[in-house]
Amino acid sequence: MVRFLWLILICLLIIVCVETVYYYNLSHQENTFSQFKIIQQNTTDTEGRTVIYQSNLAHSFSGYKGENYVVAFFDHFEPVPNSNDSYIVLKRGDKKETIKYRLLSQRTEIKSWYVMTKLGWESLDLIKQGQVDNASGPLGTYSQLKTKINLLFKKNDVVIVLSNTPPPKEEVLKDENQVPVALWLIVRRNTGKQQINL
Repeated sequence: MVRFLWLILICLLIIVCVETVYYYNLSHQENTFSQFKIIQQNTTDTEGRTVIYQSNLAHSFSGYKGENYVVAFFDHFEPVPNSNDSYIVLKRGDKKETIKYRLLSQRTEIKSWYVMTKLGWESLDLIKQGQVDNASGPLGTYSQLKTKINLLFKKNDVVIVLSNTPPPKEEVLKDENQVPVALWLIVRRNTGKQQINL
């Protein structure tokens, strides 16, 4: 009888340990996913185009600025004189100050770097789920999408701009007018590429 009681006690301890580990992992997982908070969004936006979010997840485009990116609001495009390139004009978070980036339509050499502007997408749903590595991807080059660019950008859409060259240098390249060059423009949607019809 004593052995039977010991056996029951050991089984109960195992069950308690398993339950404790399960609930600990569950609460830790919820904390990871809850590190996403919308800090700004247009009230009529149902696609996630105007969302600014805060997140502690590494490699997400959180807030208005990071080490190698800027998050701002689309205002308009300007042609670059005597070029097939364009400037994208963006407004910062307060929407008072504008910033401008050059969009390169062909491979161009600047400071020994051969660069051109590429476009990409970001999925808010995947960021919320903590899947940062799968939450963004390419759409194509600026020259490939130039004729469809008005389908991608509406006034006040959030645009993520990456203008730094890869490590170890990580420098911002500028054109002959000292305007920074956008290496990547990323648009934001709730489900990412699935919402982009080009």
